[in-house]
Amino acid sequence: FYQGCSNVGDPDGQYTQRLADLVAQWRRDFKQGDIPFYFVQIAPYHNGDVNGDWGPKLREQQFNAAKIIPNSGIVCTEDLVYPYEVEQIHPCQKRQVGERLAYQALNKTYGMKNLICESMTFKEMKIVGDTVKVHFDNEFGAYNRFEGIEGFEVAGEDKVFHKATAKHIWQEGNDGWNECIAVTCPEVKKPVALRYCFRNFQLGNMANAGGLPLFPFRTDNW
Repeated sequence: FYQGCSNVGDPDGQYTQRLADLVAQWRRDFKQGDIPFYFVQIAPYHNGDVNGDWGPKLREQQFNAAKIIPNSGIVCTEDLVYPYEVEQIHPCQKRQVGERLAYQALNKTYGMKNLICESMTFKEMKIVGDTVKVHFDNEFGAYNRFEGIEGFEVAGEDKVFHKATAKHIWQEGNDGWNECIAVTCPEVKKPVALRYCFRNFQLGNMANAGGLPLFPFRTDNW
């Protein structure tokens, strides 16, 4: 299932539950119990303003839908759009979308558990001075890059987001050494919120050991 573009900008914010209700209705109609449902998060697109946030808000609702729909999975397409496709609502990288849906089915439906099918997701952040230290789930033991990381933004109490620098670091914790991403921005001395690719058309480049990209996210509710 790869739909949702016409729902971008819906004012009521009910997409998550409506998609869950739709899947439940299909399952009743087909009389197949909890038949697997795999779907695609809509790709970056200008949506009238590349810096707007109504596109990622819909992606956020799709991401949340995967949490409440039983026997489902969602694939991220954040990295499957070329910069010149800003006004292309149907980006050209189709094969990769199909492959990621296949990974979901092979792992979850056909039992190939050694096949990585999940994209990285935000886990938690810790603010230390002017630095935001970010940890993730589903990294599967590695990040795809240590420097040159794009897509992060931070904001202070003024709620104005600025492009940030992000790099890989090691730090010592209670369970030994672990890795995270350290995010800083000279314009924001006291960060309070972090976003990743949370604009209509903003391309990031973080991915896990399986080459699957980090889902867009925000830590605020502004």
